[in-house]
Amino acid sequence: MGGTKKVTTSLSSPDLEVVRRLARRRHGRNLSAAFAELIGHASRLEAMDRVLEALPAPSPEGLARLEHELSTPLAPAPVRRRPKKREAA
Repeated sequence: MGGTKKVTTSLSSPDLEVVRRLARRRHGRNLSAAFAELIGHASRLEAMDRVLEALPAPSPEGLARLEHELSTPLAPAPVRRRPKKREAA
């Protein structure tokens, strides 16, 4: 096998169902591909953690600005309007 290892794991039924849904929707029912996608997300989170640990702690002012920005609601999605139907001549 090209660089892969077979593993055995135990998941709760709800967690397994989440992975199965992901596999159905995005990977043609391939559970290995679904797990590979999830592991890719976990790797990125781990890398972000390392970056955040390397950065200095925010100042009180910076922290207040961040908390304010996070508490501000996001702008609503733009409303898509259908073009008017042309009348037959």
